[in-house]
Amino acid sequence: MLLLILFFHLTVCPALLSSVEIISSPPLYTIEGAASKLNHPEGIAFSPSGDFIAVANARSNNILFYRIFENDISKMTPEPAFIMKGHPAFSYPHDLSFSPGGEHLAIVSSYSNKITIHERDEVSGFYKSEAMAVIHGKKAGLRNAHTVKYNPAGNRLAVCDVAGNSVALFKRSNNHYDEIPCQILSLPLSLMDRPDGVAFSSDGSLLAATSHATHSVILFANDPTAADEYDPIPIQILHGEETGFHFTHSLAFHPFDHTLVVSSAAGKKTVAIFRRQPGEALSYPLIPSQILEIYNPLTYHMHVYEPEEGGVKGVAFSPSGKVLAILSTDHGNSRKSVILFAVE
Repeated sequence: MLLLILFFHLTVCPALLSSVEIISSPPLYTIEGAASKLNHPEGIAFSPSGDFIAVANARSNNILFYRIFENDISKMTPEPAFIMKGHPAFSYPHDLSFSPGGEHLAIVSSYSNKITIHERDEVSGFYKSEAMAVIHGKKAGLRNAHTVKYNPAGNRLAVCDVAGNSVALFKRSNNHYDEIPCQILSLPLSLMDRPDGVAFSSDGSLLAATSHATHSVILFANDPTAADEYDPIPIQILHGEETGFHFTHSLAFHPFDHTLVVSSAAGKKTVAIFRRQPGEALSYPLIPSQILEIYNPLTYHMHVYEPEEGGVKGVAFSPSGKVLAILSTDHGNSRKSVILFAVE
């Protein structure tokens, strides 16, 4: 318990002290230690059924699946229930995403520049290591595929090209995935530099991408004149000291309301929570409603050697919206963890 206290801090922005706490502390549960098999985890996702969490375990070139019991977190154990490995394309798997129905799992491997699509094994409930489809980044015009997300309808796959400074959208129809993007969102380097994370709002009205090198989040609105496409001119860019961003990494929208969670890969204010009210414009306030500070004070001084690391990586809401999972990577020691918080 003392270690968790050292590792976890929670603050509410002074400007919004009267607001309701969105993320509760302390954490509900933490997956960590040797039994967890975590080795520089980068991406995280809940299965659509909410039965397990999948983690892109980058440095071990595998995917870890942990059983989760949302109604009784105390039943969780730190050991993975299943480890998916062996596919030749797995080379630093950085992110993953379940199709809305859970029939497919998309995995992006940064070093091989490929997105592999895997079918669910109806017997075990997990996913087959053999890919049913592969999107080759080079053929698709991507320099370094880095992050992947299905849209709410399941007919588009968004992929961040961290080296190409763009977000590509691919069409999907049942078991067929186009290998060439149907749309590419790109901006001048001063606005979009190393897009590291991507997410869709629950209704598909927004596509959000992090811009790692500019410490910002870019919001694109759905184009009403073109189905399932997005206006290439951003509706908003969250940027500036007020946001608390420091090398933005991942982001996630709440499945039922307009809450947006953004992680920073470095610094102390590593998770920022933004909320807008129903009926408001699609834009968000620059000042977060709440900030989680998740870092190890004992090793924070080591950030001088790796200024873009040591903070939070992937973030994901459970299908019920009642749990927020975050991946913490403390480069100062062997501690890597999946931390689960209750959402009010």
